[in-house]
Amino acid sequence: HLFMLLLLAIFAIGCNKKSEQFKIEGTVAKEMAIDSMNIYDESGKVMFSSPVKDGKFTLTGHTDEIVNVGLGNANKNMAVPIILENDAYKVNFNNDGSYTIDGGKIHQILFKHYKDPVYQQLVKDYQVNSDKAFEGIDMQNEEQVNKARKIMDEYQGKVFDYEEKVNKEITNGD
Repeated sequence: HLFMLLLLAIFAIGCNKKSEQFKIEGTVAKEMAIDSMNIYDESGKVMFSSPVKDGKFTLTGHTDEIVNVGLGNANKNMAVPIILENDAYKVNFNNDGSYTIDGGKIHQILFKHYKDPVYQQLVKDYQVNSDKAFEGIDMQNEEQVNKARKIMDEYQGKVFDYEEKVNKEITNGD
């Protein structure tokens, strides 16, 4: 019995051991024609890189601390925020510009609202209405530009208000 308890204890410790590296496995829509995925630090410097083959990539490495980074491809002017820690992630980039990130304990806490249908609708409304507001206007006409900006700011404000609400919930422990 002592031997079994010892094995169980070793197993439990092994299961609770913090990962020593991160692993980001992902897919990229083939229509995006991306040949590599990179992790960028806050200055834009490439920290880690992986080729994309058949729409798939894997980034592995180690970080000494939890850091805010960008994941993407500078040649395609594409990067999304990710909280990088030594954990496992699954990332999917869709052809329409949307993406999902699963994994990363801290990332899931700080970005949980990205999966919220209310938040997703607010972002979609912002994108659609901002595009409509600027569609066909004379960019040299200050009155038209200001009117379009006001519409854009209104929808962007709704997104920011929702993000602020979520941030307050996080800091209050809700």
